[in-house]
This record gives sequence, structure tokens and C-alpha cells, in this order.
Amino acid sequence: MSPIHSRSSFNLLKRVFQTTCQQNSKKNIVSLINSKNSIKIIQQSKPIYSQNRFKSTLIQSVAKGVNYSLIVVLSLSAGVVSGSFFVKNLLKKPDDPNEETRSVSLVNEFVPTKTIDHHESRFQNFPLNLHLYQFENCPYCSQIRAYLDYFGFCYTLTEVDSYTKEELSKFTKARKLPILVLEDRISKKKWHLANATAILSALESLRNEKHINFGKILDFYLPILRETGTFSSNKYSVSNSNLNSIEWRKWINNSAIPIFNLNSVDSLKNLFEKFDIISEKSGWKSRYNSIKYYIVYYYNVYKAYSKKPSLINRLDSADQTKSPTELLDQLLTEWEHALGEKKFISGSEHPDLADISMYGNVRAYEGCTVFRESIAKYPKFRKWYEQMNQEVLKGFNRLEKISIPILSQNLNDFIEEEKNPKDQIEKKEKPTEQIEPVVSAEQIVPKSVDNEKVIFRILSATYLIHIFAFSYAAYMNK
Repeated sequence: MSPIHSRSSFNLLKRVFQTTCQQNSKKNIVSLINSKNSIKIIQQSKPIYSQNRFKSTLIQSVAKGVNYSLIVVLSLSAGVVSGSFFVKNLLKKPDDPNEETRSVSLVNEFVPTKTIDHHESRFQNFPLNLHLYQFENCPYCSQIRAYLDYFGFCYTLTEVDSYTKEELSKFTKARKLPILVLEDRISKKKWHLANATAILSALESLRNEKHINFGKILDFYLPILRETGTFSSNKYSVSNSNLNSIEWRKWINNSAIPIFNLNSVDSLKNLFEKFDIISEKSGWKSRYNSIKYYIVYYYNVYKAYSKKPSLINRLDSADQTKSPTELLDQLLTEWEHALGEKKFISGSEHPDLADISMYGNVRAYEGCTVFRESIAKYPKFRKWYEQMNQEVLKGFNRLEKISIPILSQNLNDFIEEEKNPKDQIEKKEKPTEQIEPVVSAEQIVPKSVDNEKVIFRILSATYLIHIFAFSYAAYMNK
């Protein structure tokens, strides 16, 4: 036989045997070897092209994945339940000696909406109903509250759910706070203002204006909704007032607010300290169940930490390479230099919008390390903050009220500890006369290490490690 005919015969037999073996998986697999124009048949015990084997392997892999998923879910549920039980029942939280004099007391039962009344104020019967949607420790929301409290406006406020924000979906598409809803008591018309700077400018323009012109002024400050948030082109414009200082207000929004926020999240210690205070003041433990509390807590921690690059981008290019501590020192030095011997940045006996904006920003970080260090290192800044506290408590053009030096009593010990080693500080005897606690006063309470929170974080980290381990095992099918 010629080589051409032998090669074609070999190829024909090869195609015939392969087609037959692929269609019938129970038959032998044929391997054809062309060696000296001969054909050898090699039998194998297990067929390679078996579809039944492929199906069984797929089912086993899916079953293993489901089993591992169930193990992960059960371990996570058991960890959360046992951890919360251990933290709540087996540990006793030590008594807090400052609980009675704390500015914002511990929340036993969460109330989403509450009313703030200011008696003996000429704005007590203001022709507009004011309703503020806010976060307790948001610096922008704190600016609005400081303004309303200083001038004596009566208002209601709602603490928005920081996870779902379901309170906002009922009436607006905006998601950034604060949002101030103003309703005319006569015509029942409503306006929604969604920018803190625009809200301050609108309120200041309304303060000395006649009721008949309210609608025109509020339409001037209505926000424009965009994909990135709300925008108001007239937010720094103020009419019929001499309390506006545009340059300082821009400086506060572009420098002071991001720098204070950046210092509050520059380390995990400061980050957890910040949200411990927020969860306490906002009543998260009484508002959510145990599982949702942990979800909301760590969701906000991650969200705040992930915003660090955006905070840095808001600064000037020359400041973006500096550390948060250097930026804070530079900021407060500039503020003290501008104050000089003046009582307020306005240069008068009463604060203006810049003073109120800066005060609201700083007040949002009370209890945090960045606040305590700022007050301790810069005496002029501390004096200005004490005077602002007094002015907000007393109110603008209201009757004199009994007030106390808010910060002096609590910060003296803290400053003394910063200057001297702890072992050289002698414990002072407590005075026999007890001062009655003032609920409305802003107090500075240095945070102590809480065993309950430390153990909670250790348990949470342990369960997260288990989740990753089980997920990796399920992925690798081991």
C-alpha cells in the first residue's frame, strides 16, 4: 500500500473511532498511534468524556459551597448574639461621675423629633415654622443649631437615620444634611433649604425683614439639585444685615471644617473615639437593635475613613502634603492672629456669621481629642470659645441669664496633666460645696477607656477573621 493511501486510511479510522467513543461514554477510549503503519488500541478503565461524572462533580461543588455559606452565616449569627450577650450582661459599666453635668446626657429612649423652645425671645412668635433635619455631630448642622439658639428661634429637629435616611425620602431627593423646612403659618407654603451656608444667609436675611417679603427672599436661596448634591449660587449673599463676613465664611468652609474633620479621623483611635461619642449623643443603642447597631456603627466608621482623600483634595495644593496636626496648628494660629485683642472675629461686642459658623464647627467635636488639644494649646482660641458659649446660652438681645464659665472647671485639670507627668500631680480634695448641674451648659468630658468597647471590637475582629477564612475555604473547595 502506498504511503498516501495508508495515511488517508489512518485518518478515516481515527475519526470513526473518536466519534463512536464520544457518543457512547461506556465504550473504550481509543488511542491511535501511527507507528510503521500499524494501529494500536489502548483500553482505559475510566472514560474521560463521561457527562455523568461532570454532573456529579458540579453537584458536589455546589453542595460544598452551600455548606460553607451556611457555616459562615451560622458562625456570624452566633458570634453577634454571644458577643452582645457577653458585653451587656457579663460586664458592668463603671459609674460615670460626669454623667449629671454632661452637656448631652445619655439617651435612655430615643425620640426622633423634639421641639426647642426659647422663651423671652423676640423671635418666639416668628411667622415661619422651622423644622431642621440633622445629624447630632455634623458640623454643618451644628452651625444651624448655634444660629437658631443664639437668636432665640423656636424650632423642631429630627435626627435622621444615618444608614437609611428614610426621613428624607418622604419629601425631598436631597440626601446631604442639614435640611431646613420653613412653613408659613398663614399661607402654609413650604420651602426646603438644603445647604448650611445658604440656610444661615437666608435666616439672617429674614431676621430683620417684613413678613410680606419672606417668599421672595426664600426663593432666592432655593437649592439646585445635582447628581453630586445640592448647589446654591447665592449662599454667601446676605441682605439687610451687617453680620456677614464672606471671606471668613469661605475660609471656614474650605479650610476649618475639612481640617477639623481630617484630624478626627487621622487614626483608628480618634476615629472610634469620634463615633463612640456620636452613637452616644444620637442614641443609636436605643434606636436600633443589637445587630443593626453594629451595622450602622461600622458602616459610618468605614464611610468616614473612606472620605479622607476627598477632605485632603478640598485643601490648597500647598497644604495637601502636610500632616493633619500641622494643618490644625496652622489653622488655629491664623485664627488667633486674626482675633488679636478682639472679643470676636467680627471686631464688635457681638458675634457675626463667621463666629457662629466657626463655633458650630468646633462644638461638633466636643469630647474628641482634636477638640481637647485645640483648647489646651491655644489660650486665645479657648477664651473665644468660652465667650461664644456664653453668648449662645444668653442669647441675642434677651434678658440676662445666670451662666457659668463652661470650660474653665473641666479643662484646668486636663491642661495640668499635659504639662506635668501624671505621677507628679497630686490629687486635689473635692470641695464640700456641690455645684448644681446645668443641663443646657456645654461641658468638656475627656473620654476614658471603656472595657466594654474594647472587648466588643476584639470580638468583632475575631468574627470577621472567621468569615474571611470560611469564605476562602469555600472558594478553594477545600
